[in-house]
Amino acid sequence: MNHAETEIERFNYDARTANVALVVISILLVLTVLAVFSGQNSSTRDLLTGLVSIAFLAALLGVFFYTAKKRPVTLKVGPNGIDLPFAFKKPLAWHDIDRIEHRPPIGFWQKREWLRIYPIAGVLPDYRLKSPRKLELWHLLRSGISVPLHGIEGPSERILASIRRFHPVTAS
Repeated sequence: MNHAETEIERFNYDARTANVALVVISILLVLTVLAVFSGQNSSTRDLLTGLVSIAFLAALLGVFFYTAKKRPVTLKVGPNGIDLPFAFKKPLAWHDIDRIEHRPPIGFWQKREWLRIYPIAGVLPDYRLKSPRKLELWHLLRSGISVPLHGIEGPSERILASIRRFHPVTAS
């Protein structure tokens, strides 16, 4: 086995996506603050709803600020399998994967590029966020595990080449 087959490649979250989200959420936050505190004859319920909205937007702003500055690892590809650290507790082993599909951007306006991972029937990744097993199996059969390549730093071809070292990727 050569070095390329044993090396784990790490791909970070694309900071540009987080920066755009920061701008949009900041604008929404400012508009919400202005609406809440400039409202006249507002009821207590309206004020409470506005304050909850401000708290939610502020928390969301904090999440995207952290993501933009830290650029956490979003995807790991290595000999043990494919890992999505935000979603999985441990990598999904290559032998547990039935197929991987690449869905390139379609048309002029569609800029989103996806990777769909379909585990072998009955195999579930060890998700961080637990949900009922039947629901997880139904979702995996229907749409697989979706990985937004447009949200990962670097060219998608580099990610696909890394995966192809261990498993074929088909175009869909």
